[in-house]
Amino acid sequence: MTKCLVLKEFPLSVDGVTSVDYVKDDQAEVPDRLIAGLAKEGYLQPPAGWTPPAKLAKNALPAKRMTPPAPPSNAESAANIDQLRGEVDALREEVADLRGMLDAMPPVAPGAGKQPPAAPAAGKQA
Repeated sequence: MTKCLVLKEFPLSVDGVTSVDYVKDDQAEVPDRLIAGLAKEGYLQPPAGWTPPAKLAKNALPAKRMTPPAPPSNAESAANIDQLRGEVDALREEVADLRGMLDAMPPVAPGAGKQPPAAPAAGKQA
């Protein structure tokens, strides 16, 4: 734990259970493993000359954040939309074909295909 100057208010749970609210311009005891990340994000200022322990230095966050991939261009989006429209049109044709097949089938009489109720066994009354 090292005393650091708090630059912005933020809550922190050192033990994973208890939350402590750090207040701007206070001197706060902060675990060494968190100082580099909190300082990089502008939440605190470590004491002059502070360096992270060697074990933590190799795991420190990179100086620059990774940027998300660029969204697809308008041309790519238009190509994707055209492809999807083609798939939708093909599905509509398939549905129309199935409806035509269904309409071409002869109607089924009510009750057709049902099994008559089983006769009661001999000697038993229903």
